[in-house]
Amino acid sequence: MDLTFLVLIIIWLISGSGVLVFGIPLLKDYLKEKKELKILKHGDIREGRIEFGVGKGKVKWNDNRETVLFNITVNGGNLFMIKDKDNKLKFSHIFVGKGRTDVEVDAFNLPLDESHHIEVRWSLKEKKVTLCVDGDKLKVEKPINYTI
Repeated sequence: MDLTFLVLIIIWLISGSGVLVFGIPLLKDYLKEKKELKILKHGDIREGRIEFGVGKGKVKWNDNRETVLFNITVNGGNLFMIKDKDNKLKFSHIFVGKGRTDVEVDAFNLPLDESHHIEVRWSLKEKKVTLCVDGDKLKVEKPINYTI
């Protein structure tokens, strides 16, 4: 099996163990391999991480079109990632009744002929959201300005 076709999506919420959920319909189309997706989640979105790989040519990073990668609703909020019309990869952490934090990186120059590793982390304890593409190749952190 070609390692470029391995995929793993994990939402790991530090506050507890999770349950297995199958399938994020939008994200399946862009992953390195269309497989069962493992999502570990707990009842809130105070702390967590999502990691996944996007296969070669699965997303056109510079086509001036929207590509929704995922939209996940969890108890207490919403997690949303899109490659937007301005060719930026954007992640939104929305904590219902508390606030919203958005982070973005410029994805225009990401090579189409390469796979890419995307990771996003959020922590109300550390008061930040971090979005990384290919390790630290593209990385941005933004403070969370709301509290529990």
